[in-house]
Amino acid sequence: MWSCKSFVQCLSVPQLGYEPRYYDRLFRTGSFVSEINRYSQGVWKSRLRLYPEKFSLIRIPRPPKNEQCGIADFLDLETKRIDTLIEKVEESIEKLREYRTALISAAVTGKIDVRGEAA
Repeated sequence: MWSCKSFVQCLSVPQLGYEPRYYDRLFRTGSFVSEINRYSQGVWKSRLRLYPEKFSLIRIPRPPKNEQCGIADFLDLETKRIDTLIEKVEESIEKLREYRTALISAAVTGKIDVRGEAA
């Protein structure tokens, strides 16, 4: 049996075959949060409490460690790729704003003629 005081403490022990990055992602998914809420008790949603006996009823997938690492690596790579794309889009938006400001300024100061363009 486990020598940990709680399941969560055991997850933080690497030699037990758990990949923390995998479980970090898993525990943030909407479906896992829904499961937590389903087994939690309380009057207000912001004050729900999950008791240990209910926590032990939640089924938590535990693929082999190499799969956990593969899933975590894939998600890290995809997250980095998406973050890079977001950064590029934000840079493009900023450049377009600068271009728009410069274009308006040039039109207002008469540096460019836009009288025929409005039609």
